[in-house]
Amino acid sequence: MPHGRETAEILPVAVRNTQVDGDIVTIGCLYLPEVARDHSLVADLIFANSQQWTEFQLSRRGNPGLFRGTLWFFGLAFYQTSRGLAYFFSNRGAGGKARVTAGAKK
Repeated sequence: MPHGRETAEILPVAVRNTQVDGDIVTIGCLYLPEVARDHSLVADLIFANSQQWTEFQLSRRGNPGLFRGTLWFFGLAFYQTSRGLAYFFSNRGAGGKARVTAGAKK
């Protein structure tokens, strides 16, 4: 039943997997839209009740605390900086080789 409507609609769906966790059953679905109206129904399922999405995001949010959050930040900063420097120096050498081979072909 689409949000805000009184008539039921049928949407083709393939059940991919299921997971039971106590009283909660989670069903993984693959939507199989066949006509343009099916795309509208998928959008209605995803975006019609934004409060549901907010509750889901809040349930996944965790406070890492000051110490663990600081360690995570510095670890990520070190990793990404070293990764960027590795790309910078590896491309710098490759650019020089490309210029030498381009000059040799002339």
